[in-house]
Amino acid sequence: KNNVAGEHDADAPDTTVGRLSLRWQPTESLLWNINVERSKDTGVSGTFIEDYFVSKPDTQTAIVYASGLPVDEVPAFGPGARDFGAYEDRQGGVSIRETLRSVLQYDVDDHWTLTWLAGFSDFDSNTNTHSLPPALVDYSLRGNTAGMGSESFSHELNLNFDSDLISAVAGLYYYKKESFEENVLHIWTPTPSSSADAPPTLSQAIDISNEQFGDDTEESQAFFAQMTYGLTDSTRLTGGIRYTRDEVTLGAARNTFCQFGELSRPDQPPSTNCMLLDQLGLFGGIFGPTELPETGEVWDAVNWKVTLDHDFSADTMISVSYTHLRAHETSLHL
Repeated sequence: KNNVAGEHDADAPDTTVGRLSLRWQPTESLLWNINVERSKDTGVSGTFIEDYFVSKPDTQTAIVYASGLPVDEVPAFGPGARDFGAYEDRQGGVSIRETLRSVLQYDVDDHWTLTWLAGFSDFDSNTNTHSLPPALVDYSLRGNTAGMGSESFSHELNLNFDSDLISAVAGLYYYKKESFEENVLHIWTPTPSSSADAPPTLSQAIDISNEQFGDDTEESQAFFAQMTYGLTDSTRLTGGIRYTRDEVTLGAARNTFCQFGELSRPDQPPSTNCMLLDQLGLFGGIFGPTELPETGEVWDAVNWKVTLDHDFSADTMISVSYTHLRAHETSLHL
């Protein structure tokens, strides 16, 4: 319970999770395991933060300070500083995640096995946050409205071979993730209160918006193979190789500085004041407006290794291995 505000959800996680696992084996050689999960978080998190206000000789002005600042360290703007109580730093919203995992295995015969591993994940979140600044900077109170989401999936196909002398695996791998995040930072500033014992009144002054026009993407592709050969009953030689190609792209976005705080949601159209700042180019490169073009990079690599193992006894083994790791980076967009 938050004794100051009289609320019972000062720090209240509220998460619901459901999971379903299925196992299907229509024949002795075919096995399919599936796992589906969905979680929803509607909790409210909060922390107890001290604040103070200062009485000026001519008017009562609320000054908000950072957490834990002792009263005797408050600058002497007036007769003295009064402990106003507390402010609840709160974050509320809804987050939903859905995932699917699948493993399909087929035994071709006593030596060969084919396995397909697949996965999918979907995440959506909308949050609202109110917080004090981390330091005494502009005596302002901040709030943030954010929306984010992502979708990802992966596939891996493995072919395994196992015999008395040889064990080997070869496979293909593919992964892709698309994500986005948009947010509006609201900044309020304290205004004079009618009484030194009254809380500050806050006026919304500035909005800083980040609007994303294209998804961020991560993509990875790989081919790999590895084989272990038994030279003797106690000595084994292993060789493996893998080719990987990774690509990361950041979607185009725009940072907008809005005077008078006229944005309430990331997808809300900019007001006239925001457009005037766009046309004049004020605050460019600091708060915005800054147009961020799509950009990205690509990495690829061929890595390999050779390993020699020898068993001296059931409890003692020696292994010598050499691994080659190297990646090449190229620019994807200019």
